[in-house]
Amino acid sequence: LVLEHAGELSGAICVFVEWDDARRELVRQLAARRIPLEVFVLIPPDQSEQPEPGSWGAAVGFHVLVAGRIREQLAPLERREAVAS
Repeated sequence: LVLEHAGELSGAICVFVEWDDARRELVRQLAARRIPLEVFVLIPPDQSEQPEPGSWGAAVGFHVLVAGRIREQLAPLERREAVAS
């Protein structure tokens, strides 16, 4: 459904609770259309394996957020946005 409406997007924020082939492919296809993306993958605190981003280029910001630490992990992004404004 997202890809069907990709032509109407000026950018997207994707929040995933799982990082699998289908989600990687969705991000790949959106990035191939040069849609600016911020991708957030939420993981449990006991997960040792970190999700890996693809090689999509500068159009994609990829962030892994650990449950229970999300606020502190988002704080640097908030500061970055405040400086950019």
